[in-house]
Parts: sequence; C-alpha cells; structure tokens
Amino acid sequence: MTRPTVLSSSKPGESLEAVLDRLRLVSPRLKQEYGAFTLWLVNPEALTTKRMRPVFLVELEKPLTLIQFIGLEQAIGRAVGKKVLLVQRNQYIEKHGEQAAHRALLISG
Repeated sequence: MTRPTVLSSSKPGESLEAVLDRLRLVSPRLKQEYGAFTLWLVNPEALTTKRMRPVFLVELEKPLTLIQFIGLEQAIGRAVGKKVLLVQRNQYIEKHGEQAAHRALLISG
C-alpha cells in the first residue's frame, strides 16, 4: 500500500470548508487504495478546534482488515491535519440511533 498524498495539516484559523475541500481532494486516492466507501463527519466543529477529535462515519463497499481500517483512519487524519476517530456507520447507528447518523455531514459518497 502506498501512502496517500497529504496536502498540508490544519492551520490555526483555517476554515471548515478549506479542511473539507482538502479531504474531498484526496478522497479519490483513498478510495482507490482502500476500496469504495461513503464518508460522513459527525462533528464538523472538531476540525477547526484543538480540543475535539473529529468523528468520521464510514460505510465500506467491501470489508477491510483491521490494519487497512487503521490505515484509512490515519490517512483521513493526515488529510485533515489531526487525529480522527473512524467508526463504521452501522455500529454508530446501533449505539446512537439513526437520527444521530442522519445529522452527520456527507463528505464523500
């Protein structure tokens, strides 16, 4: 596996749209490396603050190994410039309910 290109890390004061644009830019490469997936962001405000860890939901077209899943999580973190938490969407729904998942922001589908 090759590491996806990282454009830059989050900068203080960087807008949410700038971070999301950067993630959308690397999404095709991540999909090529890890297979097709749909990605949502639960807490967009976490991308522009230091204290919060962004939570991303993923729906995979094909299963990944644990190592691949962690690799995808780390690649998303590199793209947005901070450590993230990646959760499978169906597991998130089981714990938090369908309504919580529907409030998440679609990033890439």
